Amino acid sequence: MSNSAEDSRVKEIRISEQKDFDGLVFPLVLSPNPEAGDKIKTAEDACNWLKSQSGSLQEKLLKHGAAGLQSETRSLPKFLPQTRHRQINRFLFIMKWRRDLEQKKIQYTRILPEEDDPSSPIGRGWKSTFLTNDKAEAEKKCLEQGTSFEWLPNGGLKTVTAVLPAIKEDIRTGRKVWFNSIIAAYLGWRDSRNPPGKAVTFSDGTPMPDAIMEDLEKILDQLAVDVMWEKGDVMLVDNNQALHARRTFTPPRRILASLGK
Repeated sequence: MSNSAEDSRVKEIRISEQKDFDGLVFPLVLSPNPEAGDKIKTAEDACNWLKSQSGSLQEKLLKHGAAGLQSETRSLPKFLPQTRHRQINRFLFIMKWRRDLEQKKIQYTRILPEEDDPSSPIGRGWKSTFLTNDKAEAEKKCLEQGTSFEWLPNGGLKTVTAVLPAIKEDIRTGRKVWFNSIIAAYLGWRDSRNPPGKAVTFSDGTPMPDAIMEDLEKILDQLAVDVMWEKGDVMLVDNNQALHARRTFTPPRRILASLGK
């Protein structure tokens, strides 16, 4: 990264968690430049710099998928690479599944209780999800999203999304991107009301193959980049190009998140 007049207050650094994809680091990590005349010293300085460099950061996000601003003086663990292999017959099966995924597309199904359920990974009931106690208002919000619904005798709500693409083209780059929550739904929505085989399906109702889901989980884990958060860190993620997630953690921890276009 060149230190032009516009970005001389920061410099690119490497951290142990980064990975290289197609010759580019992921995520791109920037750190305050100690040699800059106008140093970034406080959170307010960092926020002001981020605002002033919005155009440049958008370019970096488009190129790298994610960009972070953090201190260079960090205590980081070392990660060892893992080597995985797959039998060729399973590989061919995955290729066919990918074609089916593009052609058939997918739908997500959730059964939401009336009230919040702390024992469920989904957690929120339909009242919290739609921010209303009024069934008619919840129905209106479902219809606005193209989601079909069914009220259950126990007061719960079953929702089925519109048919959605699982793989789509990023019009900015022309690249096909993995744009879905298949694994999150299959693994993360599991509770007494939501079996994994029904949480996400092809649009014709066909369930996702268990073996493929197991392989997909391994692939995503292999490609994941675990960034160790420290106080003051900022991370920008282009969700058109990269997924976001979190590992389990031991409190206390406080991370502020904001969505934007």
